[in-house]
Amino acid sequence: KMTTAASVAALRNSAKSFRLQGGSSRLALQKRSERKVEGEHDLEMLMLDGTWQSRRVKWTADMLLFSRVKETDIVDCIPMHEVLCVAEMHDSARNSPSTSFYDASYDTSGLISEHERDLEECSVEPAVTVSSFSERLQSTAAQKFLQRKTVQGQVNTLQIKTIPDGYNSGRTYYLRAQSESTCRKITAALNKLCTAARERANVKSRFEKVQLRLRGIYCSSSFQIFTAILIIMNFFVNAAESQLSNVLTDQNGTLTNIGEDLETLDEIFTIVFLVELLINAFGHWFKPFISDGWNIFDLIVVAMSLVALGPVKVPVNVIRSLRAFRVIRLFGRLKGLKNIVTALASSVIPVLQALLILLIIGSIYAILGTTIFGDDAPNDFGRFDQAVLSLFRVTAGMGWADQNLPMKTSDGGINWKVAVYLVSYIIVANWTLLQVCVAILLDNFINANAVSHAETEAAQIQQMMNRKLFLNTLDPLLEKFTVDYNDDADLSTRLQDLFKVVCFL
Repeated sequence: KMTTAASVAALRNSAKSFRLQGGSSRLALQKRSERKVEGEHDLEMLMLDGTWQSRRVKWTADMLLFSRVKETDIVDCIPMHEVLCVAEMHDSARNSPSTSFYDASYDTSGLISEHERDLEECSVEPAVTVSSFSERLQSTAAQKFLQRKTVQGQVNTLQIKTIPDGYNSGRTYYLRAQSESTCRKITAALNKLCTAARERANVKSRFEKVQLRLRGIYCSSSFQIFTAILIIMNFFVNAAESQLSNVLTDQNGTLTNIGEDLETLDEIFTIVFLVELLINAFGHWFKPFISDGWNIFDLIVVAMSLVALGPVKVPVNVIRSLRAFRVIRLFGRLKGLKNIVTALASSVIPVLQALLILLIIGSIYAILGTTIFGDDAPNDFGRFDQAVLSLFRVTAGMGWADQNLPMKTSDGGINWKVAVYLVSYIIVANWTLLQVCVAILLDNFINANAVSHAETEAAQIQQMMNRKLFLNTLDPLLEKFTVDYNDDADLSTRLQDLFKVVCFL
């Protein structure tokens, strides 16, 4: 258990951390707002405690941004398409019962005197006002009544209502201008921008709904299994074309009946794969699609197939060679094969570095072999390229040029010059460097596979955590620090500190 001072400090750090963490969505919204500023003005904003604080208000075509005066950091923002209305509060509207901003659905009996007392106690030390602050935090009706009570009698004031399920959770903002003309001008400008933003959001919303539906279809297990089956069937058709290559065309080069049937099947597969690629591209457009290497590979394979079907004349042998690559697309559909290929791909660079060392050592031995054995075996070590090829045969286990450079002499003794050269090369190249390459490949493969499994588990954990929906932005933080507290006073202190952090930004 923590002391009261420690809990306040921890809450401040937690609130700051939570604002930074939750600010990721705010940053995403701000990125959309980095357009031309349509207007800006210094206004006063009504806070939850009933006080007015100065704010620099900027608005673009997409966002309404709030910052402290003479500062650039954004402390709050409202997406324009989530604004229900921007209304100017006139004296007649405030005095009319039908248009009053007081909501009769809230039971405020006994709250008026209590919250008037709270307002009087705001200037007292926190220890005295713990209960009043906690009671205010626990009562949404009291907060709204306090705001509406404060805004009554104010002139040059406008209110901004947001949708309940939006970024601002249905909060109503009250802003006060210096003059009536400024208030009317800002209200008209915001209403115009909000109307245009809602129209754009409706069009984008329809596009996103279709995109989300196609993405769900593409990512479903049944669709992926169906695509994998088509790829396998297409592979068997390509294998049949290779097997029956002698009977696909006649002596004049014209396709026979079997050749025409196989060509028709290939055209059907090409069209189906094109539709599958379009569904994938539309469902994951734009960055998620192009950032996936498998999607780029699919795009290249399908594009080559379409070129073969187009007006451009491509040799038959080239077309058949291109079709053989389609089966590689199966690796991106099966998770196990995809993990193996990804792990192997991540091991390429370390293995190439080890192979570079092997190439350098082989080149040195080739130069030595040309110098030492060039006269005795001109067909095997007469030139550098011949020597490299002879050493590659030794590395691959194909044998040594024993006819020209025997290991034994004619009297049965050992040819030490050949023996030392060949044995040292086998020890350095075959027994050492090749084994190092295999070890590096296995090590990177295991590490990459472990990272892949860790990312999968992390994604599953994150998905499980996201299943728990929070109705309010601060609910995760409230749940965190209300579990671990000493007593009611400690909890009230935390709530009070949270109230100050959030409401006095």
